[in-house]
Amino acid sequence: ETGAHPRAISRGLSPVELSEGGLRNALEETAAGVEDVFGVPCVFECGLAAAAAFDRTVATHLYRITQEAVNNATRHGRPEHVWITLTEEDAGVVLTVRDDGAGLPDDAGAKGGMGLRIMKYRADIIGAALDVRRDPQGGTVVVCTLPRERAAGRQ
Repeated sequence: ETGAHPRAISRGLSPVELSEGGLRNALEETAAGVEDVFGVPCVFECGLAAAAAFDRTVATHLYRITQEAVNNATRHGRPEHVWITLTEEDAGVVLTVRDDGAGLPDDAGAKGGMGLRIMKYRADIIGAALDVRRDPQGGTVVVCTLPRERAAGRQ
């Protein structure tokens, strides 16, 4: 147990171990942890063959955006379920975090809480677009799209 605390701190600073499954593995662990910590079932789906191949900076920012989106959903939305998906589409690599909770308040776009601003900042750093919106079926959807040319820089 003596070594567990420093490892946990180290994992918090750089959570995406590229040699151990990279972003895919980190997002799988996040999904599993959501139910353990918050009691909310969370499903992760990856339609991306090379999820482990992102460079450390991109992978870490995508991971942190996911963490913040899940945190916002569980703290503010009181969802029954959360879904995390990582896919490759014509536009590029798309990370989506969706929940079936209360959804964004009507003034969320204008106020933009700290979590939303941090997610936007992280997306900007890696050249991605971030869209946060109320899901018409209930809940909130966070979509981070990494353009094909930025995604092509995967190692």
